[in-house]
Amino acid sequence: MFPISIRYDKGLGNLAISARMLYGLGYWDFANQVESADDTANCRVYLSELPTSSLTLSWYTVDVTLPSAPGPFPIEIFDGNGDLIGDDLAPGTAAGSTGGTGSAGVGITREQLAIKVLSNLKVYDRSGLDAEDQQNVLDAYDAVYQELKDDGLVTWTQGEGETIPVRFMNSVIALVSAADVLLGTYAQEPVDVQRIMAGKVAAERRIRRQLASAQDTETTTVEYF
Repeated sequence: MFPISIRYDKGLGNLAISARMLYGLGYWDFANQVESADDTANCRVYLSELPTSSLTLSWYTVDVTLPSAPGPFPIEIFDGNGDLIGDDLAPGTAAGSTGGTGSAGVGITREQLAIKVLSNLKVYDRSGLDAEDQQNVLDAYDAVYQELKDDGLVTWTQGEGETIPVRFMNSVIALVSAADVLLGTYAQEPVDVQRIMAGKVAAERRIRRQLASAQDTETTTVEYF
């Protein structure tokens, strides 16, 4: 089981905060444990509110069963209005994947990174990832890396075998998905720009919050070979 959780406004109850997981070209059906092309009710889980000592914030959490496949899997968390308020990244459960989030040494190849980003944009074709699409994502990644470096938010190194703090991986996917070079390239596709940009805002906020924790010991590897 994998816990999805978020700290958010107190007193919303158990049916206000929901989450879904991106999988393949669609979403993960938690009830039937299969991929779903549509965002159905079975693709949503609701987070239960847990009491805390805070007067304004509560923990909201739910345990889910992950696909038996290599991850990571981006997770989106929404409030009762359907607005994106947070994100997470679930590991896969197949051989070679980690058993939980926050583990060191999680590997993701550049092809897997490209697939995750293009799936997030909903433009990935099951027939395969061609070289042009992969290069588009890598160009976008380089642009995002430079922006993060200019903003003083980068705590990892660029280059072959580079390492990225593992808890930033979902944020990196969200930021790359929102890169101008990709949104411009795939503008003719059915890209949900509002969702992508909301994910970007959440990712930037998440990175700043996590950097403030000053716990940059966990890493994952993007292998550029």
